[in-house]
Amino acid sequence: MVYFDNKIISLNSAYGQKLNGSLTSLLLFNFQGILKEETNILRSYISVVNAQIPVSFLTINSSNNTFIYTYNSTTYTITITPGNYNATNLITAFNTAFTTNGSLIIVSINKLTGVLTFTSSVLFIVLSTSLIAKILGLTFPTLSSLILIATYPLNLLGIKNISIKSSKLLLSGYSSTTLGYSSTLATIPVDTASFNLISYVSNNDLNKHIIKIQYLDAIDISMMDESDNLIDFNNIDWTITLCLSIERQEIVLNNLNLHEVIRNNQTIPQENPEIPIVETQDEKELNLLTK
Repeated sequence: MVYFDNKIISLNSAYGQKLNGSLTSLLLFNFQGILKEETNILRSYISVVNAQIPVSFLTINSSNNTFIYTYNSTTYTITITPGNYNATNLITAFNTAFTTNGSLIIVSINKLTGVLTFTSSVLFIVLSTSLIAKILGLTFPTLSSLILIATYPLNLLGIKNISIKSSKLLLSGYSSTTLGYSSTLATIPVDTASFNLISYVSNNDLNKHIIKIQYLDAIDISMMDESDNLIDFNNIDWTITLCLSIERQEIVLNNLNLHEVIRNNQTIPQENPEIPIVETQDEKELNLLTK
């Protein structure tokens, strides 16, 4: 008979080893004996039961906040302060930074199309090393220009999907980001406004993964965006509940009951042979007289 032995594993980032500091998106949880080799284990599975994730990450962050350009043969870098921006706030931040650098460049937006325009007094070029280029709708290569119109609309949607990953579990999945192997436990859509809480509950078995290892003493968790960048949670903690499901083969015990064991092991007593009767001398003489 096969049965499942389920173990609930509660993870709180406040009690894990934070491997990327206050970003709180790369953690290691050290356990003892979560999973060990046993003769009756057939397979082991793991899945995300639920998760509570704060939307504390920002639209503009340390992984996408630089703008690098050449103006009058001089290269400048603008670093936008991390935050949640709308179009007006972001344009103001750029125009202020251009003025600070002494660059006569003005940014404006077409309110019908959402496309940005960079208008300059001299020829300038945006470099492809600008991490914020995709958000601004810019594509490369860009030519030196007095008027640079972005190819696509300004995109301030931010992170739309969170991937929960674990390399120690040796999961088998795939991602279009790398067109190859992915260690993803689950993906969670960001459908809540900034500074609110995502409350995710799994309602099916599609997120159940076979674990390809026999020993498990630690679990690592990476929280990444759709571009495989580690998310910056700004030191605000999250919780995840996992279920380790172990498929076991029941050990069949001997069905003999105690009475049968006693009966099978009991020896049958043999009858004692007759003990010869020894007559005394008086008895012998008496028997002779009575004959």
